[in-house]
Amino acid sequence: MVLFKFYHVKLYRFPNDDIQDQNIRHDSKPIGCLLPVGPDLLFGKHLPLLFSMWVGHLMYKCLQCHSVTVSQYTAYFNGGMSSVNFTGKNVEEFTITGFDHLSHQKLLGFIIFITYFHVLLGSGTNICIIVTDRRLHTPMYLLICNLAVVDIMFTTSISTTMISVLLAEVKTISYYSCISSMCIYHLGDIEECLALSLMALDRTIAISTPLRYHSILTNPRLFLLITATWLIGLGVIGVVAAQADSLPYCQPIIRYVFCDYPAMVRAACVNPEPYWMLPTILGLWLIGAQFTFILLSYVNLTYTVLRLPNNESRVQVFNTCVCHIIVVSSYYVPKLVSVLLTRIGVRLNLTERNALLIIATLLPSLINPVVYCLKTKEIRKRLVQILVPFEMHPEKSVRATQGQRFWSHLKDPFTKYI
Repeated sequence: MVLFKFYHVKLYRFPNDDIQDQNIRHDSKPIGCLLPVGPDLLFGKHLPLLFSMWVGHLMYKCLQCHSVTVSQYTAYFNGGMSSVNFTGKNVEEFTITGFDHLSHQKLLGFIIFITYFHVLLGSGTNICIIVTDRRLHTPMYLLICNLAVVDIMFTTSISTTMISVLLAEVKTISYYSCISSMCIYHLGDIEECLALSLMALDRTIAISTPLRYHSILTNPRLFLLITATWLIGLGVIGVVAAQADSLPYCQPIIRYVFCDYPAMVRAACVNPEPYWMLPTILGLWLIGAQFTFILLSYVNLTYTVLRLPNNESRVQVFNTCVCHIIVVSSYYVPKLVSVLLTRIGVRLNLTERNALLIIATLLPSLINPVVYCLKTKEIRKRLVQILVPFEMHPEKSVRATQGQRFWSHLKDPFTKYI
């Protein structure tokens, strides 16, 4: 038996049953009455039993967000879940059920684990190379380092949950862990978008005004811009977290593959329609404003390239921008595909929607470090110096010989005591 306490009565959807909403007059006040369609619920076909239940003292509260009067009452359900006692306001943990219908869960979990490992390895390598080499402390490489940090955070937010569900078979996640992973996921999404916009700004200044580039975009100014993007992201996530935490949850089930804002709204005992305004505004800002800014920056770059005197200069400029073009495409293409499918009326099932979410998150983070390691000359050169033995680099072998002499001099005074 599961004890529920409801505060909002609208159309609810359980994993296998639809619960319809109907207002029933009681004591001249409208109270919410749930009429379950599924036969597993206790009073699915016994509506009069609801009236014979002692509901105690009815508390009426005006809900400003819905402009209706709703009664707080207690009802008993038998919905096939384990016996827990929770209210419509709080749950202690959620169960991730987005992978339940898949037959090869271990294989998918292994693929996600390998992808996550490569993201950590590639992005971590970029961060270590840029941080340890002072010659790379320039705006372009600092932006690459910032993007690598975002990639690690963005991927970690969902990979840990999916690996836990698929490989460790731990399908439950605590309420606050779910809220935290949701915040990290959406913060990573916002910061990925803003980082790409900053990189587009960097390329525009470098190509349009090359002689003034180092005076316009200095390291202190870049740090201010990066800090501003993180503050913007944290401010937006604060609103998202407050909205999700205020929802009354009547079922501890997440039908998706990880915790994000839409999944938590659909798990709540509310009409989800009013709560889609926030992600709609964020989508317009991310896909509309930021993507438009990047497109306009490349229109300006194209105009600048066409004015160059020779083809060699044009090829050099194109090679400078090709990394950013690949990274932008890997981030925005899955999002644009999702938007276009929605606009033309294509309804994705749960598996297709989950697959699109996974690709949209893991693909950019997997491509970004590979692209910048292979296409950026200084990072590639430094990586080769780390991986290739010293004997293949004359200057390294000289340094190694000097180091060996230094350590031999240090060891000489102690050898007589051995």
